[in-house]
Amino acid sequence: MGSNGEAARRPPRINHQIARRDDARDGQTRRVTDEDTWNGARVAAHRDEGVATSRVVEHDHALVASSDGVRYLQVEAANASLDQCDLTRPPGRVLNSRIPAVAAGQYDPPVSVRDKDRPSSDTVRIAGARIRASWGLWLAALLGLIAYLGMVRLDATAGTLRGPFTPQTIAWYLLAFAGFLLALWWNERRPIPLRWLWAIPIVFRLLLLATTPTLSDDVYRYLWDGHVATEGINPYRYPINAPELDSLEIPARDLANNPSLSTPYLPAAQLVFAISALLLPSEPLVMQIVMVVFDLLTALVLVRLLKVAGLPGRRVLLYLWNPLVIVEVAHGAHVDALMVALAVWGVLLTLERAPPPRQWAAPVVLGLATLTRPLPVLLLPVLWWWWSRRQRWIYAATSIALVLPFGLSAGWGLLGEPTA
Repeated sequence: MGSNGEAARRPPRINHQIARRDDARDGQTRRVTDEDTWNGARVAAHRDEGVATSRVVEHDHALVASSDGVRYLQVEAANASLDQCDLTRPPGRVLNSRIPAVAAGQYDPPVSVRDKDRPSSDTVRIAGARIRASWGLWLAALLGLIAYLGMVRLDATAGTLRGPFTPQTIAWYLLAFAGFLLALWWNERRPIPLRWLWAIPIVFRLLLLATTPTLSDDVYRYLWDGHVATEGINPYRYPINAPELDSLEIPARDLANNPSLSTPYLPAAQLVFAISALLLPSEPLVMQIVMVVFDLLTALVLVRLLKVAGLPGRRVLLYLWNPLVIVEVAHGAHVDALMVALAVWGVLLTLERAPPPRQWAAPVVLGLATLTRPLPVLLLPVLWWWWSRRQRWIYAATSIALVLPFGLSAGWGLLGEPTA
C-alpha cells in the first residue's frame, strides 16, 4: 500500500528526446539527452560542446542554458511532454513567452522555489552562459574599443595622428582590423544579435568624433566652400587666397589645402557644404557628424540591397565594422560618405523596379552621386540597360541641371581665374 502511494506521488516519465537540431556545420543531428527530475517535473539537459544544462524551476516553466544562449521551454504539467526547443535561434529568443522576464533575458526564480531545495549544480547562470556563448563578439568589440580609444588618446596628447606619430596610428589601425576580422568570422559562425551588430560600430564612430581631423585636411576645404556659398559667392569663382575673399575670413581658410585653386569638389557636394554652413557652425565636428549620418544611411540601404540579393542582412557588418570606413568618415569627415550613400541608394532604387514616379528617382540619385565624386559613373554601363529611355534622359538632365548654374555664375573660371 505504501509502495503504491509512493508510486502515485512519483512524477510520470516524460520522453527526454524533446528537442533536436540539425547542425549545418557537420551535418549531424544532435538530441537533447540527460534526463533530470526535480521539483515534480522532468526536463532534459542539452549538452553541446560541453556547455550548459537545463533545469526545471516549477511545473509550468523551465530554462535552458545552451551553447548559444538562453532558451525557454514550456512544461504544461508534471505529466506532460515539453515543447520542442529550437536551439539554433539567436540568444534571447524564446519559443514561449508566458514569463516576460525570461523573454527579456532577466530571470527571477519564483518565491516558492527555495535556494536550499535547489542543488548548486542546477543553478541557471544566464549571464555566464551568454558570455561564454558570445566570446568572439565581445573580444572583437574589445579590440576595436582599445584601438579607437588609442586613436582618441593619441589625438588628445599629440594633437595629430600623422607625422612622427604615424607608426602609432598604424598600430591602432592594425588592432582595429584584427577585431574587424574576428567579428567577420564570428558573424558567419554564430550570427551577432542585431542590437550589437549596430550598437558597437556606432560607439566606435562616436569615439572618433572626439578627434580633430588630422589624417586629411579636406574637411577645411568643405567648410570654406560652404561658408563662401552662404555669402552668395560661387566657390568655383575664386581661389582661397583671392583678396576678394579677405572679408570672409574664418579659421578654416588658413587650414584648407591648395589655397591657390578654386574648389575641386563637384556641385552635389557643394550643395551639402552650403546647407551645412547655412544651418550649423563652420566647425570640423559639424562636418564629421554630417558624414557619419550619411555613412549610417549607407548601412541601412546596404541591408535592403542584401535582402534584394537574397543574402543575410547581418553581412552589413562588412561595412559597418570596417576600420577604413570608420576612420575616414568619423575622423576624416570625407565627402565619399555622401557619394557612397547616394550611389548605393541609386542602385537599390534601380534593382527594386518600383513603379513610376518612384522609379524615376534612381537616375536622379545616381546623377547626384556622380556629381559628388565621378566614381559612380562606372555603374552606368550596368545600370544603363536596367533603365528605360526616360530614366536615361532624367540622368542626363539631372547632371546638366546641377552643372550649369555653377558654371555660368563662375564664368567657367574653374582653375582660379574668373572670366566673368
